Amino acid sequence: MTIFGYFGNGIFVGAVGLALFAQGYVTDNERNKQAGMAVIAALIISGGIAELVKYTVHMPRPKLRPSNGFPSLHATAASSLATTLTATVPSFGPVFFSLGLLAGISRLYFRASYTFDVVVGMLIGVVASVPVALKIIQDRNSFDRNFLVIFAWLPVVALAVVAFAFFQYADKSIAAYIVRRSAATNSPAAVFDFGTPQARPGLRYGWSGDERWAEKRSVVWGSGLASEFVANVSAAQDYRFRLTAYPNAPKGPVCQRVEVRVNNATVVKLLLDRGWHDYEFNVSKGVLQTGANAIQFFYDYAETPKLRARKPDERALSVAFDKLEIFSQK
Repeated sequence: MTIFGYFGNGIFVGAVGLALFAQGYVTDNERNKQAGMAVIAALIISGGIAELVKYTVHMPRPKLRPSNGFPSLHATAASSLATTLTATVPSFGPVFFSLGLLAGISRLYFRASYTFDVVVGMLIGVVASVPVALKIIQDRNSFDRNFLVIFAWLPVVALAVVAFAFFQYADKSIAAYIVRRSAATNSPAAVFDFGTPQARPGLRYGWSGDERWAEKRSVVWGSGLASEFVANVSAAQDYRFRLTAYPNAPKGPVCQRVEVRVNNATVVKLLLDRGWHDYEFNVSKGVLQTGANAIQFFYDYAETPKLRARKPDERALSVAFDKLEIFSQK
């Protein structure tokens, strides 16, 4: 995904344009000269439009970086390059647009943009680049109506539909449970502070030792593919759980999937985003009981991180937990 992302890097796209122009100039290839000029012109125009929209709309990124995320400049640059190269050599259009799509998908994979950001960015790149390419590239190849070339576009369309549908599902699934700290309007009925001596007696299995992180958090890792602890509530009623969690090193477009069970009853399946976030979900009184309740976490995977310690950390870790806050629904 890192490699595919370069196809949408503005510097890389500009370098491709300069290389095409230089090659065409040296070899007296008029088509390549025109293609190089079109790549650079289309990049400037489409990038300018995307930047104007970006700093007018002010929409954030999934990772809460200080920069704006809509539309995706990587997606704009990638589709702009794919469009101008396709106008030059239409027979290779499926290859160029496959690379452009993969560049956009890389932004979703790394949670640098939302699906809508990438789709709009790619549309800007295509719409802005088509007239530029048609105006500048006069010595272009005609479209090849060979059956194999036309058939080659089908996997590109399928890739776009499947990928964007999946990442849109992931965006919505994460957004369904992730919350901001200011969302709480009342004090919690109970707090389980992971990583403290007070919480240690409630941990049953599947946990690492207590840790203190630089963010002044007391933390404990879920170890292996399942963890369980005991939480006490004063009454069997409807509650809202708020879980502060941090998934282990990323694996795939969603960092971790966690099934939460209370007293062996599944209450929610969470998709965890990168970094520390708060996730809220409801637990009904039919599941909870007065006094001790077994809270279980089942993880999709556990990996050995070698990130926070100078020496290799050989533990199979899943998710780091900071707090579980239980709010009454009365």
